[in-house]
Amino acid sequence: NWIEVEASKTEQELKAEWAIGASPVAKQESADDASWTNLIPVPLTLYQYLEEFPHTFSQEQLHAYYQTAPYISSVPQPPALPRILDKVIVNAEPKKIWDDHQQVGWANATPAGLDDNSILAVPNHVVLNHLTASAIKNGTLGVGTTTRYRKKYITTMFFKPTLGDLVGDAGTATGPPPRRT
Repeated sequence: NWIEVEASKTEQELKAEWAIGASPVAKQESADDASWTNLIPVPLTLYQYLEEFPHTFSQEQLHAYYQTAPYISSVPQPPALPRILDKVIVNAEPKKIWDDHQQVGWANATPAGLDDNSILAVPNHVVLNHLTASAIKNGTLGVGTTTRYRKKYITTMFFKPTLGDLVGDAGTATGPPPRRT
């Protein structure tokens, strides 16, 4: 077995290489100042306030808008989850080994860590680096992922209210202020 080590190029070799027509690393582009603008294209700002939109108008105004909006199409319901995904892996209760401690004679004493909810079990290898979603409970959807960093496991969860709850709350919101003419 051996390792090939290549000596780095000297300045003279680099200059000679450049002089004989080696292609430059970066392509030079002519920038036209007339093509630059401070306007943001409409498609980029179209959905900027979409999350706050249901709270702005009354239920009737919102319903009328959704009927006339051409870019918000009705989307069919997603298909049901396969049966294999019905089992909850992320929030599954870890196995607690109480039998070994009861046989030793510690029936009344709880070992450290077994009753502490902040100490989580090592996650199943199936959930690592995969997107997981919880069932919608109390109008909130939870999405998360678990990542391993050295010997630690990091679970990041994001919670967001469903659109149905946002629209349901819009009935209590006040409509836009009347315009003065």
